Amino acid sequence: LDFSDLSAEGLKFDRIEGSFTLEDGDAYTRDLELSGPAVHIEVVGRTGLAARDYDQAVTVTPQVSSTLPIVGALAVNPAVGVALAVAQQLFGKQMDRITQTEYLLTGDWESPKIVKLAREPAETDEASLMPDLPGDQ
Repeated sequence: LDFSDLSAEGLKFDRIEGSFTLEDGDAYTRDLELSGPAVHIEVVGRTGLAARDYDQAVTVTPQVSSTLPIVGALAVNPAVGVALAVAQQLFGKQMDRITQTEYLLTGDWESPKIVKLAREPAETDEASLMPDLPGDQ
């Protein structure tokens, strides 16, 4: 298995998209997204172009669910890979959200400060995680 996306210097990505508003030497965004094979990153906040500093909230979501069937098939057997593929279809988004981490990025470009935010417990009940079945009301 190749985990170089997570361990090598730099970050591979397939898509980067967002919009910025420029004002008084600052670039503001509410929708910057970077997606790659290993991670999805969302950025909201200010980049100081004149002051060369950051004030941003960054959400990092490892793409765990997309690799589970492959890992299961390679590590154990094809039947496990199929079961994990079904689980990915039913619960993939919830699995990715469980591994999601939020950070505050502040400070200057030469020595930025990155602070991991504490996670609040999810307020979902078990029924909300189950897919709707025919006849459910």
